Amino acid sequence: MIPGDGGYASTVLSYMLLFLHLVSHSLTFFCTESPGAQGIPEFVSVGLVDEVQIVDCNNIRGLEVHKDWIKFFKDDPQHVEWYASQCLNNHHFFKANIESLRQRLNQTEGVHIMQRMCGCEWDDETGELNGFNQFGYDAEDFIALDLQTLTWIAPKPQALITKLSWDTEKARLEANKYILGHECPKYLKKYVQYGKNLLESAVLPSVSLLQKSPSSPISCHATGFYPHRAVMFWRKDGEEIHEGVDHGEILPNNDGTFQMSVDLKLSSVTPGAGKEGPSVRRTSDPGGTMWFSSWSGNTGPALYPLKEIRVCVGVCPTSLHVLCGLGEGIQPCPSGYPVGGPAGVWGVWPVVAGHSVSVQPQ
Repeated sequence: MIPGDGGYASTVLSYMLLFLHLVSHSLTFFCTESPGAQGIPEFVSVGLVDEVQIVDCNNIRGLEVHKDWIKFFKDDPQHVEWYASQCLNNHHFFKANIESLRQRLNQTEGVHIMQRMCGCEWDDETGELNGFNQFGYDAEDFIALDLQTLTWIAPKPQALITKLSWDTEKARLEANKYILGHECPKYLKKYVQYGKNLLESAVLPSVSLLQKSPSSPISCHATGFYPHRAVMFWRKDGEEIHEGVDHGEILPNNDGTFQMSVDLKLSSVTPGAGKEGPSVRRTSDPGGTMWFSSWSGNTGPALYPLKEIRVCVGVCPTSLHVLCGLGEGIQPCPSGYPVGGPAGVWGVWPVVAGHSVSVQPQ
């Protein structure tokens, strides 16, 4: 999926790539029980398909279906009833287990938290299925189910008694195997089919090139993209580089989109020449959107003479790309890159060290 060097063959530093490809899908449930906590429900549970929330519940309000999924659940009322009963049953189950653990571990004071993450993953290319069911206690791993052996794994001595007890509950183990291995994948596939447009609607990011001072690293910052699956890295002469590159984590925004940054220390880059001429262009063709930005600046005589940074953004039904790179002159984005969208738009931003350029869809 990485574009060939094409017109970038002469660049000193090819590009940075933000890549998204939706092949595997997941149905995940997160549950949290915190008896005695003030101002919040004791039990909260959230269900997500490919990180998109479909249902949530708590011990006060009960079950709530996200607005985009109301029709799906309306057509299957028994499914709604099952979720509602699971919400209530899990609340009682968690509460009883926390009380048991408090007594066993001699925890007489404070609020203690039990969490659960369970669900399944499905690869729609290979058909591979994986189920998972694991618990945490007070923000540490506590116990997890091995679906191959149908036994519980206790990473800490404190969980050994729980493991020995739960390993004897054969009916519950078989129920876990059936639900995680059959029911969960069955409904995951239905959810993916129903929410296809919602789950596959990639949102393009806004891309900023930031440098605090002439001696600071250059940060390529992408924000506002969705979904969260992305890889971002620098390449030189067609090869990924690691020296002088600092990868940031993918972080959530308040509006449900995501952001990430990758910094580059220019002192680690071999010097090269470039032509000046800041510009931004977005080209169009059926099927997607692409545009690129170039800007001039200089990081100072002691460092790489920064002549140009180019940004390309493209989207197709299953992938999202953001490319940032240092290069010579204003060249097109790599050939074969998915392009398209509304009529081309031009814009110009003058940029110097200590300032930023933001590139946004128009």
